[in-house]
Amino acid sequence: MRYVVARVITSPAGAVKTARLLITDVPSGTQLGDVLAALEAAGKSADFSEAGVPFGNHEIKADTRGWPWGIHAIDEAPRVTWEKLTTPPSRGEGRRVTLRLTDAEHARYTLAAQRAGQSLQEWMVAAAEAAEVAPASAAEQGRRGARKAAALADAESTS
Repeated sequence: MRYVVARVITSPAGAVKTARLLITDVPSGTQLGDVLAALEAAGKSADFSEAGVPFGNHEIKADTRGWPWGIHAIDEAPRVTWEKLTTPPSRGEGRRVTLRLTDAEHARYTLAAQRAGQSLQEWMVAAAEAAEVAPASAAEQGRRGARKAAALADAESTS
């Protein structure tokens, strides 16, 4: 069984659906919710989001009796097997994030990581994971809020 993730653009002339990802070798009986959960667990929801809404303007369709009509570029869409999609990546296969820090920020975070007995990479990942569960109001404060949170985390790690 196969599934396709398609981007949907709606206009007064009608909807245009373009394939963005083809998922192959999906076990029969797999439900749409399972496919959605697998995409989210694999970190793919950001690839198929618009305006910060996961899967905004996208739909997921199963190939039950031939592809649904009206989806363009299925043959050109990137492909992934169900096994690869559902197998967690090793740490080295993760995505890269580049941060622009001032010299003072870099020094402060490096010292905090050393005090915690972690590499800067490990410390940054832990800080990002802690921020992910923080109340939304802290996230809305932007960069100033992030600096305060990092300073608080730094102060907590020294006490």
